[in-house]
Amino acid sequence: MILPKASPNQSTHPSLAQSQRGGSQRSAKSMKTVTLLLALLAISHNAPGVELSKGGDVAYYTKLRMEFAHRPGYEPGWQALDERKAVVDAYRAGDLSKTMKLGTAWLDKTPVDAEVYLMLAMVAKEQGNFKGYCEYIAPFYGLLQSITSEGDGRTPETAFKVIAVDEEYFLLREIGAKVKKQSLVGQCDRMEVERKGGVTYTIYFDVSISFQAMNRLFEKK
Repeated sequence: MILPKASPNQSTHPSLAQSQRGGSQRSAKSMKTVTLLLALLAISHNAPGVELSKGGDVAYYTKLRMEFAHRPGYEPGWQALDERKAVVDAYRAGDLSKTMKLGTAWLDKTPVDAEVYLMLAMVAKEQGNFKGYCEYIAPFYGLLQSITSEGDGRTPETAFKVIAVDEEYFLLREIGAKVKKQSLVGQCDRMEVERKGGVTYTIYFDVSISFQAMNRLFEKK
């Protein structure tokens, strides 16, 4: 799966870094503003009453993902759909306005696509819309935290539960892991991955929801 390639004028995030080469430097004023906003977010996340191990909104994002995955006609391979590809193409071309327009329309239909939330967060930041940046980056991390909220991914019994294979690869990109070997163990994807410095891990993903969705689609055909 190929990541979107942004224009040289767009911001770089670890999950989009493979597709952004030679990004330009942002102004000192913009950097200070973003730093301040992120500092304020960090303070709010450490407010009393918030269970940091789970996250204040993890239940909301988990409910969102599970309900979306059980909609009639759910398609677990959403990254292959033309509407989604149009968002990626606009982002690659560096068309900020078009990316925002197509991306918001896509998220209205597919509100579980973490990667598009991230793209729109980067676009909003480049447009100087720092409120929008924070609004889009929050569901990006909320969705990723939802994926990892149950289990630790170290065994088939404690596998990370995903609603689409796309979620597996996006999470792996976010942690900077490259897949060295993949195999199916029961209803789990067993991923042998390597991170910077040659450190290797084995991560399990429960793909039973994807299997069920695909079976329903085939039965209709």
